[in-house]
Amino acid sequence: MKLTEYTEPIIKQLTGSTIFSRGNDYYKEGMVMSLAYDSDNDTIEAQVAGNYGDYEVSISGKQSGIQADCNCPFDGWPCKHVAAVLLSFIHQKERYIKANRTRKKADSSLTVSIKKLSKDELANLVITYAQKYPDVKRDLMVRLESNKKATFETIRKHIYNAFPSIESQNYSTSTISKKLSTILQSVEDASSEMQAKVYWAAADATLSELNAYGIYDDPLEDLVIDTFESLVNIFTDNESLNDLKSDVIDGLMSYYISGNSGITDLIYETASGLCREESDYQIMIDRLKRSGSSYHKDLLAGLYAAIGDTDTQQKVLESKLEYGMDYWKLAKYWFDQGDRTKAFDVILDGIEKGKGRKNELYEALQKHYQEENDYDNIVKLLQQKIDKNELDQRMLRDDGAYQCLWEYYSRTNDYSQQKQLLELCLMRNEIDLFFYKKAEKTLNKEDWKNFESKMIINLQNSITQQQEKLKSQKWTYGAPYGSYETSILAEIYNYKKEVDKLFEIVRESIDLLQKYESLLLPNYASEYLNVYRNRIDRLIAARGRKNYQTAVPYVKKVKQIYIEMLKKPSDWKAYITHLRTSNKSLPALQDELSRM
Repeated sequence: MKLTEYTEPIIKQLTGSTIFSRGNDYYKEGMVMSLAYDSDNDTIEAQVAGNYGDYEVSISGKQSGIQADCNCPFDGWPCKHVAAVLLSFIHQKERYIKANRTRKKADSSLTVSIKKLSKDELANLVITYAQKYPDVKRDLMVRLESNKKATFETIRKHIYNAFPSIESQNYSTSTISKKLSTILQSVEDASSEMQAKVYWAAADATLSELNAYGIYDDPLEDLVIDTFESLVNIFTDNESLNDLKSDVIDGLMSYYISGNSGITDLIYETASGLCREESDYQIMIDRLKRSGSSYHKDLLAGLYAAIGDTDTQQKVLESKLEYGMDYWKLAKYWFDQGDRTKAFDVILDGIEKGKGRKNELYEALQKHYQEENDYDNIVKLLQQKIDKNELDQRMLRDDGAYQCLWEYYSRTNDYSQQKQLLELCLMRNEIDLFFYKKAEKTLNKEDWKNFESKMIINLQNSITQQQEKLKSQKWTYGAPYGSYETSILAEIYNYKKEVDKLFEIVRESIDLLQKYESLLLPNYASEYLNVYRNRIDRLIAARGRKNYQTAVPYVKKVKQIYIEMLKKPSDWKAYITHLRTSNKSLPALQDELSRM
């Protein structure tokens, strides 16, 4: 859709009502200070006055919508400044279209005038503007003297001048990105060496900024991504630039080691993507070794593997075996070398000695036992996880060994072992509706009766313990008794359609009362009425429109209960009249109630 086809309803749909309203205020207050429309590219460039200086807005018409950027600090998209610019454009469309035509006509006339100049006149004009405007001088130097050292030094100076002090009121990463993009565009037709040096200078300066301040910023990061891609393309199969490539790899690894840029993974991937020769990899290896961090051990091992030095790769992986992942990476090495015996020796050692996450070690050993049809050892493996508390915060039935055993016992119709697995979960009090149904489906009638009773008792005991704890902490009325165990027990009673028990378990939780309202309300209309009225009173007492807005749905429910359930419309009229008259001093509440 062309920008000239936009209307207020389309802009409102694009921005949302809140942003539209704020943008409309900005437009009407004349905050859009300058706006230029380019019909050839269907773009708008504008400046909008803001709370902390002027903001630059760029908008492009696209077939699927618009692309819009603003250098204001707003995290969402689009912002009120974009909305203000769009509104300013559509309301003064003819003016901006006319200005665009006038500008194009002037450009055409200027072109004719320039072509009439003599060679000396044109040369003097170019020299004058080169001296007056640094950007013009830079572009001329790239065009006419691209291989001179002074040309690159001039460009590098422009790159660093694009970064004002971060404390400056005019600091804008969007503006920085635009300036750098203009500089990069100026060398598009230069030699590969000049392009590579300029792209790296821009990336180097940007990474330095990101690294120094730990900025997480899309415009600068997008620019870095583009320069990285360009560098990889330039250096690929261009051996004449190997020395420069080595400097770039070393520079990238320096920023990777510093690790404060927010894009460390991308930096490392780019550095490794530039590597072609062993000497390239050696630069990365030397940087990682100098860092002295064990965190980089697996990266070092991977680099040694890339250059075919498997002996050093093995030594690196065998050093400082402390965590489960350290053992797993060494085990993977032996798997890759085809030595399963050594791999499983490392896995068993890691399960015994390793710290932290051991999922991969357990999974590999479990898979091995499955292949050997050795389910007795899988049982021992599961018990070991339980004893060492190494289920990685998962429920027992979500563990791979548990699931493997359950599938095996189901397939072989081993009822006693299935029952034992269910009892393991019960002992750990890992109960929910899914588990309840699974046990109900698996166990015979007699076992199910006892098992169900234990589940209910366990949940009730947990609920009682939590309530006693809350009471000891002196919670006032409205304490959060809607615990996880309460919600699970409620789900079970709901599943069994035991209405009275369900109400007793949820009566202290407003959320659960609402959840099961359709089932409970017909039998407990008066109780619901009291709960909802109390809720309304507390929300009103808390003051504020948001609380009043939250109260209104409860007021509607109260109306429904009085009129439809209790058949007492006069009581409803008395209630709503009292609510309004007793809160006359709260206009926001009166406003919300009037919308019912």
